[in-house]
Amino acid sequence: MVVGKAARIVKTIFDQAVGRAIKAFETMMTIELRHRHEEHIAFLLHDLRTPLEAMSLATTLLDRSLLSDAKNSAITSALSVLRGNAERLNDRIGSVLQGTKGIGRVFEPQFSMLNLRERVEKMMHDLGPIAELSDTQLVNEVPADIEVFSETRLLDQIIQNLLSNAVKFTPEGTVIFRARIEADAAVTCWVIDTGEGIAPEALEKVFERFETEGPRDRRGIGLGLTIVKEIVELHGGEISVSSEVGKGTAFKFRIPGPSSE
Repeated sequence: MVVGKAARIVKTIFDQAVGRAIKAFETMMTIELRHRHEEHIAFLLHDLRTPLEAMSLATTLLDRSLLSDAKNSAITSALSVLRGNAERLNDRIGSVLQGTKGIGRVFEPQFSMLNLRERVEKMMHDLGPIAELSDTQLVNEVPADIEVFSETRLLDQIIQNLLSNAVKFTPEGTVIFRARIEADAAVTCWVIDTGEGIAPEALEKVFERFETEGPRDRRGIGLGLTIVKEIVELHGGEISVSSEVGKGTAFKFRIPGPSSE
């Protein structure tokens, strides 16, 4: 037993140690919460960016599809306002996302078996009006019986980002989504387009954050393919791309199938 002055010294030292430990823990939790909050913001902002980019693309395609004699000052002004606001929102989203990191650790998906053809069909239906404006044909070649072990929100983001990216650079062409089950039960998917293709020097940077290519009116903020890669890797899969300028691009990725979860 420690009593008297010695006890008071031990108690003081012990209290100080506990206080430092609590303060260190609170600091650590504050940093962790801030980090998770930033990642959560990044994920939510990208959710907003996807329909925003679709709206921007639709505005551009509408502008191109309207005959010059069908346009009037009101239509031209409205399209200009839509495009300007979309660009400003894109810029603001981009400036916020510049300081954020990956999204993989913040989102804890509840994986289940999903019919791949049905999810592809839904995303193609959503992109149909935009594809029609640019005379782009969307083709779903996924067999009806293929299922994947995924989460609806994440799987839809993979499909929508790859398809919308292909449509953007494939005017008057074809975009095909294919899939097959491999011997190890994983599912390999391809998104193949007959579009403009990607230059070799840009191809090696295509999955990097904030890397964008093409004219400004068809450029995003360089996060779509980055997040596709993160989501595919969250599944334990991998993604690659091949392309030839003037002939088209093919994205290939693998995710778990029925028996590989």
